[in-house]
Amino acid sequence: MAHTQDFIPSRDAEFDDWLANLTSYVEAKVSGGAWTHIPADKAAALKQRNSEWHAAYGKTIAPPPPTHFG
Repeated sequence: MAHTQDFIPSRDAEFDDWLANLTSYVEAKVSGGAWTHIPADKAAALKQRNSEWHAAYGKTIAPPPPTHFG
C-alpha cells in the first residue's frame, strides 16, 4: 500500500501559511457569492481562528524581550 501524505502540514510555519491561504480562499469564495453553502458567519469564524492562531504562533517565533538584572 502506498504511503499517503497528510493534507494539513505538521510543521507550524507551514501550517501557518496553509491556514492563511485556506482562510483567504474560503473568505473570497463566500464573500463573492460563489459558495452559498457555507454561511458567512462560519467563514468569519474561520478568519477569527486564523487570526488567533497566527498571533499565538507569532509569539513563538519572535525573539524574547531583553531581560535586565540589576
